[in-house]
Amino acid sequence: MFKLYDYQEKIVIDVFNKFKEGKRAILVQSPAGSGKSIIMAELARRMTAQNRNVLFIVHRQEIVEQIQDEFSQQEVNMDRCICTTVVRAKNRLLDPDNTWKPDLILTDETHHSRAKTYQKIYHYFPYALRVGFTATPWRLSGKGFEDIYADLIIGPSVSWLIRNKHLAPFKYYSERLIDTDDLSKASTGDYTTKSITQEVNRHQILGDVVESYKKFANGEQAILYAHDVDYSQKVVKRFQDNGINAEHCDSTTPAKERDRIMNDFREGKIKILSNVDLISEGFDVPDCSCVILLRPTASLVIDVQQSMRCMRYKPNKVAKIIDLVGNYKLFGLPDTPRKWSLKDRPKPKGGGMVPSPYKECQYCQAVIGKRCVICPECGERVFDIEEVDKQMEALGEFFFITNYSGIKVK
Repeated sequence: MFKLYDYQEKIVIDVFNKFKEGKRAILVQSPAGSGKSIIMAELARRMTAQNRNVLFIVHRQEIVEQIQDEFSQQEVNMDRCICTTVVRAKNRLLDPDNTWKPDLILTDETHHSRAKTYQKIYHYFPYALRVGFTATPWRLSGKGFEDIYADLIIGPSVSWLIRNKHLAPFKYYSERLIDTDDLSKASTGDYTTKSITQEVNRHQILGDVVESYKKFANGEQAILYAHDVDYSQKVVKRFQDNGINAEHCDSTTPAKERDRIMNDFREGKIKILSNVDLISEGFDVPDCSCVILLRPTASLVIDVQQSMRCMRYKPNKVAKIIDLVGNYKLFGLPDTPRKWSLKDRPKPKGGGMVPSPYKECQYCQAVIGKRCVICPECGERVFDIEEVDKQMEALGEFFFITNYSGIKVK
């Protein structure tokens, strides 16, 4: 049985206090790597110890298998607990012949809970208490969660977790190899696979990916996120051609082969583990010190899950995030302060992007605060390239106007 950290215990206490206030549905926001599964296990343990039934639901079977292990280790009474996918829960529990009813419904990755399958379960058991967990209560549509949850509990910030040695500190590097401004968006709001493929093929960036890894994290174990299977396999081959052991894995990889790859990565036999939409939400993967972001996304949920995958804490560890698609320009860094809310998210004024508070050092490619004059990584004096471009453009207009007016300018 695990002893909870103080911040985890506080969340458990806060949840039960909200229940005492009469709020029956609570959303808990807590960062990736903060131990949400332990918090859920403790909630389940306390409820089942009172002979209450607990239902745990999530959208992926891999997470179900992991949470069952966590619950067992936390001494949850599994005779009173069902852990299953949301689809199986709907098919099994919404059967008219079913007499089992939950007193508490725990939902992991609850940013998915607007889906109809979740809603059917919530409505079918209206008297059950509910707690949903996510690192990112955020959806591409901008729709909030006010109609699903009565209150929001906000966990510790990423910066606090780093300072208190619950997450590893990180260095963030960016070499933007493609232009996301040219990408098309699907009905979901994220970039289409087709437009990403066209862009990466147009720029022929495979060699640059390998060189970026050598420059920033040579010899370290890295998880690489690609946008589709074909491109992931091409990246793997390019690494292998350069003498770097790399493997590809995706949701269609047979379970036995996937286990072999994960074990080899855990034992250090594989340096680069490239994947497509597999190593993200709740997926149990061996620790690594580096992630390579090669999949552009308009989703904060995806960006946070992928960029923070290397930040599991170990003494003296410094995680490295290599962003080759400029995702930081949309979402900032893992420790960027964020204002979480259950309300709908307003669109940026004018419908455009919010200006990024970060810039790249032109000497070492570290992503640093926009106001930095001296790069904290390499010590060089830096300037904002985009701002310089704007000034040069304005200066060019000035020369054009003055020359046109017959005024001689030196």
